[in-house]
Amino acid sequence: MNRKWITIGCIVLVGAALLSAPLLAADDKPKKGPAKVVWDQPFAKAAIAPGGTAALNAVFTANKDLTEVGFAVSPSIKNVLTVTPTGLPSVAAGTPVPITLTVLIPADPECRNFNGNLWVTVRGKKINKPLHLRFKVKRAD
Repeated sequence: MNRKWITIGCIVLVGAALLSAPLLAADDKPKKGPAKVVWDQPFAKAAIAPGGTAALNAVFTANKDLTEVGFAVSPSIKNVLTVTPTGLPSVAAGTPVPITLTVLIPADPECRNFNGNLWVTVRGKKINKPLHLRFKVKRAD
């Protein structure tokens, strides 16, 4: 008799686990922890002639809804880079957000390489995972 009840109990437990698994997987609660962004590429790079311009596209996706979104740039490239749009009122979680990076290299640049980072900011606070930027000045032949 005990063996019969143990078998029935095991069947009930397995059935309950199988029925509740899809309900647990469909949990739509917001993720806990800090907001994070993922870029479509680990870095953006370009080779540009002195006095030249390049337009690069990048896309980021946030894991949480963001408000008062802006961008911060490393001081080493802030004089040669423009980000469009300059800011966004909000970004929905999981929505890819395209941006354009316009690079303008001076006619007589002080250096041959411009390297830095671009961060997404929320109310002025940087979010993890910057987009790494590398701009090389082509040599005049």
